[in-house]
Amino acid sequence: MNEDFEEWQDFGTDSGHALHWIQWFVGLDGNDFLLEIDESYIRDPFNLCGLRIMKNYDSAMEMILGYAPSEDIFMDGKFLDLYRSATDLYGMIHARFITSPMGLQLMKEKYLQGVFGQCPRVYCQGQNVLPVGFSDSLHNHRIKKYCPRCQEAYIFKNGEPHADLDGAYFGRSFPHIFLLSFPQLIPEDAPIPYEPKIFGFKVHNISSLIQIKLQNGEFGTSAANKERKSQINRQQLQLAVDDDRVMAVAQLLEMKSLVEHRAHFTQENVNQMYEHDANLAEKAQVAVDHNLPISHYNLEHLDRPGTQKLEPTMYRLSGGFNTGTKS
Repeated sequence: MNEDFEEWQDFGTDSGHALHWIQWFVGLDGNDFLLEIDESYIRDPFNLCGLRIMKNYDSAMEMILGYAPSEDIFMDGKFLDLYRSATDLYGMIHARFITSPMGLQLMKEKYLQGVFGQCPRVYCQGQNVLPVGFSDSLHNHRIKKYCPRCQEAYIFKNGEPHADLDGAYFGRSFPHIFLLSFPQLIPEDAPIPYEPKIFGFKVHNISSLIQIKLQNGEFGTSAANKERKSQINRQQLQLAVDDDRVMAVAQLLEMKSLVEHRAHFTQENVNQMYEHDANLAEKAQVAVDHNLPISHYNLEHLDRPGTQKLEPTMYRLSGGFNTGTKS
Protein backbone atom coordinates (compact mmCIF):
# COMPACT_ATOMS: atom_id res chain seq x y z
CA MET A 1 0.00 0.00 0.00
CA ASN A 2 1.17 3.57 -0.77
CA GLU A 3 2.70 5.23 2.34
CA ASP A 4 0.83 8.46 1.65
CA PHE A 5 -2.41 6.51 1.53
CA GLU A 6 -1.65 5.05 4.97
CA GLU A 7 -1.39 8.60 6.28
CA TRP A 8 -4.74 9.48 4.68
CA GLN A 9 -6.38 6.57 6.43
CA ASP A 10 -7.07 8.82 9.42
CA PHE A 11 -10.60 8.98 8.05
CA GLY A 12 -10.88 5.19 8.57
CA THR A 13 -12.36 3.11 11.34
CA ASP A 14 -10.27 4.66 14.13
CA SER A 15 -11.40 8.17 13.25
CA GLY A 16 -15.00 7.35 14.11
CA HIS A 17 -16.37 7.93 10.61
CA ALA A 18 -19.13 5.34 10.06
CA LEU A 19 -19.87 6.28 6.44
CA HIS A 20 -18.18 4.06 3.89
CA TRP A 21 -16.52 5.62 0.84
CA ILE A 22 -19.02 4.04 -1.58
CA GLN A 23 -22.02 5.44 0.30
CA TRP A 24 -20.36 8.82 0.53
CA PHE A 25 -19.37 8.90 -3.15
CA VAL A 26 -22.76 8.00 -4.65
CA GLY A 27 -24.37 10.54 -2.31
CA LEU A 28 -22.41 13.46 -3.77
CA ASP A 29 -24.27 16.01 -5.91
CA GLY A 30 -24.51 14.76 -9.47
CA ASN A 31 -23.73 11.14 -8.57
CA ASP A 32 -27.28 9.97 -7.93
CA PHE A 33 -27.25 8.15 -11.30
CA LEU A 34 -24.62 5.82 -9.82
CA LEU A 35 -25.52 2.70 -7.89
CA GLU A 36 -24.08 1.72 -4.55
CA ILE A 37 -22.13 -1.37 -5.61
CA ASP A 38 -22.20 -4.26 -3.20
CA GLU A 39 -18.74 -4.86 -1.70
CA SER A 40 -18.98 -8.58 -2.39
CA TYR A 41 -19.17 -7.75 -6.09
CA ILE A 42 -16.09 -5.53 -5.87
CA ARG A 43 -14.09 -8.13 -3.96
CA ASP A 44 -14.77 -10.84 -6.56
CA PRO A 45 -11.66 -11.00 -8.82
CA PHE A 46 -13.78 -12.25 -11.72
CA ASN A 47 -15.60 -8.92 -11.86
CA LEU A 48 -12.33 -6.98 -11.93
CA CYS A 49 -10.73 -8.82 -14.84
CA GLY A 50 -8.67 -6.43 -16.98
CA LEU A 51 -8.88 -3.48 -14.57
CA ARG A 52 -5.51 -3.95 -12.86
CA ILE A 53 -3.87 -1.90 -15.57
CA MET A 54 -5.56 1.20 -14.23
CA LYS A 55 -3.47 3.86 -12.52
CA ASN A 56 -2.93 3.42 -8.76
CA TYR A 57 -5.10 0.30 -8.83
CA ASP A 58 -4.19 -1.11 -5.40
CA SER A 59 -4.40 2.19 -3.54
CA ALA A 60 -7.57 3.17 -5.38
CA MET A 61 -9.17 -0.14 -4.41
CA GLU A 62 -8.21 0.43 -0.77
CA MET A 63 -9.84 3.84 -0.90
CA ILE A 64 -13.05 2.46 -2.43
CA LEU A 65 -13.34 -0.20 0.26
CA GLY A 66 -12.45 2.27 3.00
CA TYR A 67 -14.26 5.14 4.65
CA ALA A 68 -15.33 8.61 3.59
CA PRO A 69 -12.53 11.23 3.55
CA SER A 70 -12.54 14.42 5.56
CA GLU A 71 -13.00 17.70 3.71
CA ASP A 72 -9.60 19.19 4.52
CA ILE A 73 -7.73 16.27 2.96
CA PHE A 74 -8.80 17.44 -0.49
CA MET A 75 -6.23 20.23 -0.18
CA ASP A 76 -3.53 17.59 -0.70
CA GLY A 77 -2.61 17.30 -4.40
CA LYS A 78 -1.39 13.72 -4.08
CA PHE A 79 -4.66 12.73 -2.47
CA LEU A 80 -6.62 14.32 -5.30
CA ASP A 81 -4.64 12.28 -7.84
CA LEU A 82 -5.44 9.08 -5.97
CA TYR A 83 -9.07 10.16 -5.54
CA ARG A 84 -9.44 10.56 -9.32
CA SER A 85 -8.01 7.08 -9.81
CA ALA A 86 -10.50 5.71 -7.28
CA THR A 87 -13.48 7.40 -8.96
CA ASP A 88 -12.44 6.09 -12.37
CA LEU A 89 -11.93 2.58 -11.01
CA TYR A 90 -15.32 2.69 -9.32
CA GLY A 91 -16.88 3.96 -12.55
CA MET A 92 -15.45 1.08 -14.59
CA ILE A 93 -16.66 -1.46 -12.03
CA HIS A 94 -20.01 0.31 -12.07
CA ALA A 95 -20.34 -0.15 -15.85
CA ARG A 96 -20.08 -3.90 -15.29
CA PHE A 97 -22.27 -4.01 -12.20
CA ILE A 98 -25.28 -2.34 -13.84
CA THR A 99 -25.47 -5.17 -16.39
CA SER A 100 -25.54 -7.84 -13.66
CA PRO A 101 -28.92 -9.19 -12.47
CA MET A 102 -28.71 -7.21 -9.22
CA GLY A 103 -27.55 -4.05 -10.96
CA LEU A 104 -30.26 -4.23 -13.62
CA GLN A 105 -32.94 -4.52 -10.97
CA LEU A 106 -31.60 -1.50 -9.10
CA MET A 107 -31.37 0.53 -12.30
CA LYS A 108 -34.94 -0.47 -13.13
CA GLU A 109 -36.11 1.12 -9.89
CA LYS A 110 -34.31 4.36 -10.73
CA TYR A 111 -35.70 4.30 -14.27
CA LEU A 112 -39.30 3.84 -13.14
CA GLN A 113 -38.88 6.67 -10.64
CA GLY A 114 -37.66 8.95 -13.43
CA VAL A 115 -34.30 9.53 -11.74
CA PHE A 116 -32.50 9.67 -15.10
CA GLY A 117 -34.86 12.31 -16.45
CA GLN A 118 -37.16 12.53 -19.46
CA CYS A 119 -36.67 12.82 -23.19
CA PRO A 120 -36.37 16.47 -24.30
CA ARG A 121 -38.26 15.69 -27.53
CA VAL A 122 -41.76 17.14 -27.24
CA TYR A 123 -43.54 14.34 -29.09
CA CYS A 124 -42.03 11.68 -26.81
CA GLN A 125 -44.38 13.07 -24.16
CA GLY A 126 -42.11 12.83 -21.12
CA GLN A 127 -40.71 9.38 -21.85
CA ASN A 128 -38.21 8.30 -19.17
CA VAL A 129 -34.64 7.99 -20.44
CA LEU A 130 -31.63 5.81 -19.64
CA PRO A 131 -27.97 6.84 -19.19
CA VAL A 132 -25.58 5.82 -21.95
CA GLY A 133 -21.97 6.38 -22.91
CA PHE A 134 -20.58 6.79 -26.42
CA SER A 135 -17.39 4.98 -25.44
CA ASP A 136 -16.36 2.18 -23.10
CA SER A 137 -13.04 3.93 -22.48
CA LEU A 138 -12.50 6.67 -19.91
CA HIS A 139 -12.23 10.38 -20.67
CA ASN A 140 -13.61 10.18 -24.24
CA HIS A 141 -17.25 11.22 -23.90
CA ARG A 142 -19.50 12.53 -21.19
CA ILE A 143 -22.74 10.80 -20.27
CA LYS A 144 -25.73 11.07 -22.62
CA LYS A 145 -29.40 10.19 -22.17
CA TYR A 146 -31.03 7.58 -24.39
CA CYS A 147 -34.77 7.61 -25.12
CA PRO A 148 -36.35 4.17 -25.61
CA ARG A 149 -39.25 5.71 -27.57
CA CYS A 150 -37.51 7.70 -30.30
CA GLN A 151 -34.28 5.69 -29.89
CA GLU A 152 -32.10 8.80 -29.97
CA ALA A 153 -29.40 10.02 -27.58
CA TYR A 154 -29.30 13.56 -26.18
CA ILE A 155 -26.72 15.60 -24.30
CA PHE A 156 -27.27 16.97 -20.83
CA LYS A 157 -27.52 20.74 -20.66
CA ASN A 158 -24.56 22.64 -19.31
CA GLY A 159 -24.96 23.13 -15.61
CA GLU A 160 -27.00 19.99 -15.05
CA PRO A 161 -25.48 18.10 -12.10
CA HIS A 162 -24.94 14.91 -14.12
CA ALA A 163 -23.45 16.55 -17.21
CA ASP A 164 -19.84 15.91 -16.16
CA LEU A 165 -20.18 12.18 -15.44
CA ASP A 166 -17.95 10.07 -17.66
CA GLY A 167 -19.97 8.08 -20.18
CA ALA A 168 -17.72 5.06 -19.59
CA TYR A 169 -19.27 4.71 -16.11
CA PHE A 170 -22.34 3.32 -17.94
CA GLY A 171 -20.94 2.13 -21.26
CA ARG A 172 -22.41 1.89 -24.72
CA SER A 173 -24.39 -1.31 -24.16
CA PHE A 174 -26.31 -0.63 -20.97
CA PRO A 175 -29.63 0.75 -22.37
CA HIS A 176 -29.94 -2.10 -24.83
CA ILE A 177 -29.13 -4.81 -22.29
CA PHE A 178 -31.62 -3.14 -19.95
CA LEU A 179 -34.45 -3.18 -22.49
CA LEU A 180 -33.67 -6.75 -23.53
CA SER A 181 -33.86 -7.74 -19.86
CA PHE A 182 -37.14 -5.86 -19.31
CA PRO A 183 -39.03 -6.03 -22.64
CA GLN A 184 -42.23 -4.92 -20.90
CA LEU A 185 -40.60 -1.49 -20.49
CA ILE A 186 -40.15 -1.03 -24.23
CA PRO A 187 -42.69 1.62 -25.33
CA GLU A 188 -45.42 -0.03 -27.40
CA ASP A 189 -46.49 3.15 -29.16
CA ALA A 190 -44.35 4.29 -32.05
CA PRO A 191 -43.07 7.87 -31.60
CA ILE A 192 -45.17 10.61 -33.14
CA PRO A 193 -43.26 12.19 -36.04
CA TYR A 194 -43.12 15.95 -36.46
CA GLU A 195 -44.74 17.07 -39.71
CA PRO A 196 -43.18 20.18 -41.29
CA LYS A 197 -45.90 22.56 -42.48
CA ILE A 198 -46.02 25.98 -44.13
CA PHE A 199 -49.22 27.91 -43.43
CA GLY A 200 -50.90 24.63 -42.48
CA PHE A 201 -49.84 22.73 -45.62
CA LYS A 202 -47.46 19.79 -45.42
CA VAL A 203 -44.08 20.38 -47.04
CA HIS A 204 -43.69 17.97 -49.94
CA ASN A 205 -40.84 15.42 -49.81
CA ILE A 206 -39.62 16.59 -46.40
CA SER A 207 -39.78 13.98 -43.63
CA SER A 208 -38.48 14.13 -40.10
CA LEU A 209 -35.86 11.64 -38.92
CA ILE A 210 -38.52 9.90 -36.83
CA GLN A 211 -40.81 9.58 -39.86
CA ILE A 212 -38.01 8.02 -41.91
CA LYS A 213 -37.20 5.56 -39.13
CA LEU A 214 -40.88 4.65 -38.86
CA GLN A 215 -41.06 3.97 -42.59
CA ASN A 216 -37.93 1.81 -42.36
CA GLY A 217 -39.37 -0.19 -39.47
CA GLU A 218 -36.54 0.78 -37.12
CA PHE A 219 -38.74 0.95 -34.04
CA GLY A 220 -39.17 -2.81 -33.84
CA THR A 221 -42.04 -5.16 -34.49
CA SER A 222 -44.08 -4.19 -31.44
CA ALA A 223 -44.32 -0.54 -32.46
CA ALA A 224 -44.88 -1.45 -36.10
CA ASN A 225 -47.57 -3.98 -35.23
CA LYS A 226 -49.33 -1.54 -32.94
CA GLU A 227 -49.23 1.13 -35.63
CA ARG A 228 -50.68 -1.31 -38.17
CA LYS A 229 -53.37 -2.36 -35.68
CA SER A 230 -54.19 1.29 -35.09
CA GLN A 231 -54.56 1.88 -38.82
CA ILE A 232 -56.75 -1.22 -39.19
CA ASN A 233 -58.91 -0.11 -36.27
CA ARG A 234 -59.38 3.31 -37.85
CA GLN A 235 -60.32 1.70 -41.16
CA GLN A 236 -62.72 -0.70 -39.48
CA LEU A 237 -64.31 2.16 -37.57
CA GLN A 238 -64.80 4.12 -40.78
CA LEU A 239 -66.26 1.08 -42.51
CA ALA A 240 -68.61 0.51 -39.60
CA VAL A 241 -69.79 4.11 -39.87
CA ASP A 242 -70.28 3.68 -43.61
CA ASP A 243 -72.19 0.43 -43.09
CA ASP A 244 -74.49 2.16 -40.63
CA ARG A 245 -75.11 4.91 -43.14
CA VAL A 246 -75.92 2.37 -45.85
CA MET A 247 -78.37 0.53 -43.62
CA ALA A 248 -80.01 3.74 -42.44
CA VAL A 249 -80.48 5.05 -45.96
CA ALA A 250 -81.75 1.69 -47.19
CA GLN A 251 -84.27 1.49 -44.38
CA LEU A 252 -85.46 5.08 -44.71
CA LEU A 253 -85.93 4.95 -48.44
CA GLU A 254 -87.27 1.38 -48.40
CA MET A 255 -85.63 1.02 -51.77
CA LYS A 256 -86.68 -2.50 -52.60
CA SER A 257 -90.24 -1.94 -51.49
CA LEU A 258 -90.49 1.22 -53.56
CA VAL A 259 -89.26 -0.55 -56.66
CA GLU A 260 -91.44 -3.62 -56.20
CA HIS A 261 -94.63 -1.67 -55.53
CA ARG A 262 -93.91 1.18 -57.97
CA ALA A 263 -94.45 3.56 -55.08
CA HIS A 264 -93.49 7.23 -55.06
CA PHE A 265 -90.58 8.85 -53.23
CA THR A 266 -92.25 11.55 -51.14
CA GLN A 267 -91.40 14.61 -49.10
CA GLU A 268 -92.00 12.51 -45.99
CA ASN A 269 -89.02 10.34 -46.96
CA VAL A 270 -86.84 13.44 -47.24
CA ASN A 271 -87.98 14.75 -43.86
CA GLN A 272 -87.04 11.43 -42.25
CA MET A 273 -83.61 11.54 -43.87
CA TYR A 274 -82.87 14.96 -42.35
CA GLU A 275 -82.82 13.28 -38.95
CA HIS A 276 -79.97 11.00 -40.01
CA ASP A 277 -78.03 12.60 -42.85
CA ALA A 278 -78.69 16.24 -43.69
CA ASN A 279 -76.27 16.21 -46.62
CA LEU A 280 -77.95 13.24 -48.29
CA ALA A 281 -81.39 14.65 -47.49
CA GLU A 282 -80.57 17.88 -49.31
CA LYS A 283 -79.64 15.88 -52.39
CA ALA A 284 -82.86 13.89 -52.11
CA GLN A 285 -84.77 17.18 -51.81
CA VAL A 286 -83.35 18.23 -55.16
CA ALA A 287 -84.63 14.98 -56.66
CA VAL A 288 -88.09 15.65 -55.26
CA ASP A 289 -88.18 19.31 -56.29
CA HIS A 290 -87.04 18.62 -59.86
CA ASN A 291 -88.85 15.33 -60.42
CA LEU A 292 -85.58 13.49 -61.02
CA PRO A 293 -85.01 9.73 -60.82
CA ILE A 294 -83.21 8.61 -57.69
CA SER A 295 -80.15 7.58 -59.66
CA HIS A 296 -79.52 11.27 -60.44
CA TYR A 297 -78.83 12.31 -56.88
CA ASN A 298 -75.41 11.39 -55.59
CA LEU A 299 -75.07 7.96 -53.96
CA GLU A 300 -71.38 7.63 -54.82
CA HIS A 301 -70.35 7.77 -51.17
CA LEU A 302 -72.20 4.47 -50.65
CA ASP A 303 -69.77 2.67 -52.95
CA ARG A 304 -66.73 2.90 -50.64
CA PRO A 305 -64.51 -0.18 -50.28
CA GLY A 306 -65.86 -2.57 -47.67
CA THR A 307 -69.47 -1.39 -47.91
CA GLN A 308 -72.40 -2.86 -49.77
CA LYS A 309 -72.32 -1.52 -53.30
CA LEU A 310 -75.66 -0.08 -54.37
CA GLU A 311 -76.41 0.01 -58.06
CA PRO A 312 -78.24 3.27 -58.83
CA THR A 313 -80.32 1.58 -61.56
CA MET A 314 -81.96 -0.60 -58.90
CA TYR A 315 -83.58 2.43 -57.37
CA ARG A 316 -85.04 4.15 -60.43
CA LEU A 317 -88.74 4.62 -60.01
CA SER A 318 -91.18 4.52 -62.89
CA GLY A 319 -93.68 7.28 -62.87
CA GLY A 320 -93.43 10.73 -61.41
CA PHE A 321 -92.46 11.89 -57.95
CA ASN A 322 -94.73 13.60 -55.53
CA THR A 323 -93.41 17.12 -55.11
CA GLY A 324 -93.67 19.20 -52.04
CA THR A 325 -92.08 22.05 -50.20
CA LYS A 326 -89.23 21.54 -47.77
CA SER A 327 -90.48 21.61 -44.21
